[in-house]
Amino acid sequence: MLPISWPNGRRPATASGRSAHARCSTVSRCRSASPLRRKWRSIPGMSTPPAPSLRPEQEIALRYLREKGTEAPLASIRERAAKTFAQLEAQLAALPEESVRLRPAPGRWSVQEIVDHLVESHRPAVDQLRDLLRGERPAGGPVPPSLLSADPLGHAWPGLLQELAEVHRSILALLDGATDETPLTAKVPVAMVVKVREEDGTLTPVEWTADFDWKALVVLLRAHSLEHVAQIERTVHSG
Repeated sequence: MLPISWPNGRRPATASGRSAHARCSTVSRCRSASPLRRKWRSIPGMSTPPAPSLRPEQEIALRYLREKGTEAPLASIRERAAKTFAQLEAQLAALPEESVRLRPAPGRWSVQEIVDHLVESHRPAVDQLRDLLRGERPAGGPVPPSLLSADPLGHAWPGLLQELAEVHRSILALLDGATDETPLTAKVPVAMVVKVREEDGTLTPVEWTADFDWKALVVLLRAHSLEHVAQIERTVHSG
């Protein structure tokens, strides 16, 4: 699962960084009443019917993935992904190694744990993307949330950075072998998370699972990376 959190449904939000995110691999139904009750309609790039009534923030997130992913030209998708990957790698390269294992607070991830999470989450997504480009539905379910390796702090920092860079290169190389004519029919299940504003002003995470095509998947990977770019920035500044 790729935990994407968009408070206003418009852009990736900052991640909590806690070891246990308020996210799970199962679909949780929103129990608060939605002001919008409408029948599910087919959304390009998404083949799994969502909850009976979508919150406005959910619809905004799906619209974003449709417009920036499914309906967007490949060149634009690749350019934006490459820019984000380069931004993340440059951010990490500038950090002193002695600081990356420091946690900003008990129960919150260090920079090294964030990078370990990105590697563990995006590496299986490379295989998913490869299958989608072949027109095949990837085996298995969504990538699990808050995924970490068995010993996230035990890895050598330079090696972990190399692994992340290799994942990025693999994603971009797969996109280089695709075209806008590559079919979008194959889908992969992804667990989505958006924060919705309740009547009392509080933000509540709403989770659901939907199937996405290869273009939308790349946009999700970019959004997930941006979310953790912001988290790394906060973690560094809190030290």
